[in-house]
Amino acid sequence: MFNDRFKLTQAVIAGKKTQTRRIANLCLPDDLSHYDPAFLQSYSPLSQGETVAVAMRYETCSQMARQNMLPTTTPAVDWESLSNTPGWANKMFTKASLMPFHIRLLALRLERLQSVSDDDCFRDVPIYMINDKYYDTLGGKHNTPQEAFGALFNAISGKPIWKTNPWVWVYDIEVVEKVEGISL
Repeated sequence: MFNDRFKLTQAVIAGKKTQTRRIANLCLPDDLSHYDPAFLQSYSPLSQGETVAVAMRYETCSQMARQNMLPTTTPAVDWESLSNTPGWANKMFTKASLMPFHIRLLALRLERLQSVSDDDCFRDVPIYMINDKYYDTLGGKHNTPQEAFGALFNAISGKPIWKTNPWVWVYDIEVVEKVEGISL
């Protein structure tokens, strides 16, 4: 699930967010070099090649339908008829089978959170560079892509996760249904 407050869902469906990280709730040693990657990947909650629905509020789907911004493959849904359901205002209560967008997991790996590369920072969260400074979607100004990434990761998590440098699953993703005109 992607955070709407930080424009992550919108970045995914626009095809701009092509990577995501999830904390790996595993007890792992510092050095994983002697472990078989396939063995480690067997512990991931998601699998390479898997397709997953992108959760969206029904209200958002309704607005996008009125603007003809949904993929042609979207199930025929009377979105307005769902206005009195919990999923209208909270995507935690939506049905995956009704979601218009899906992502495919192209690759996965384990790494320490602070090992994120400059390029991966831009693939994972909306960061903008202006005059040699990096800005996050909260308006924070940072000296490096990692600082901007860490600030956003902490804000999304609601706690100072960056400093603890946990193991994270890194998923390379692509949106399955492409729609022109979706922007951040």
